Amino acid sequence: MSKAGIPQLKNLFLYYCKHGGSSKGMREVISALPAFQQSHPHLTVEARSGDGSHPYLKAEYITGYSKVISVRNYTPEQIQWYMSFLRDSHGGKSYTWTKDRIKTTRQLLLHRTMSKAGIPQLKNLFLYYCKHGGSSKGMREVISALPAFQQSHPHLTVEARSGDGSHPYLKAEYITGYSKVISVRNYTPEQIQWYMSFLRDSHGGKSYTWTKDRLKTIRPSIQGQWNPYLDLSETK
Repeated sequence: MSKAGIPQLKNLFLYYCKHGGSSKGMREVISALPAFQQSHPHLTVEARSGDGSHPYLKAEYITGYSKVISVRNYTPEQIQWYMSFLRDSHGGKSYTWTKDRIKTTRQLLLHRTMSKAGIPQLKNLFLYYCKHGGSSKGMREVISALPAFQQSHPHLTVEARSGDGSHPYLKAEYITGYSKVISVRNYTPEQIQWYMSFLRDSHGGKSYTWTKDRLKTIRPSIQGQWNPYLDLSETK
């Protein structure tokens, strides 16, 4: 929130539409905006309307940098969480890395990052299940404890959706527009909770399916692949 005791956030703008359905949560937040302004007298907090536009937050920092977060169809609680997030963020430049920074085990972690530039990637998490099916037994146990998960992740929309005769699965939607689906048919509650955490911590990029070798070379070896048991004692 501050460096050397100096708050970094200077201006916070709330853009919304007066009539659009995607701005419903934002309009509720704006109705309580005077209380937020009163508790943050060092900030300039302003609501700006624009017909036909989706809502978003824009934060401007004393360093000259700014951050923008879309809050389309977000609940008031989610928007307030992001307002606090922007308030507590530093005013440094946000980086988007297009290549691996370190070509080691870091490559394995590129698909397991909860946030980019401090912004959580997961937006919505839906749990599909059947009220009577045996394959949904574990999912029903997880759903019974869902309020605790939602409470610990206020920036997420977590929803259970039932469908008779269907097998259970998880669907995650990210702020990038991509989504991921994982079947949890006949899974235990512990396994389902692990996959929920996996989706929460995953990035919102496109999923790739590798159908051939990932490593390619213009000069393939005629000796075959090396292995630690290869005897090279007689070679010169």
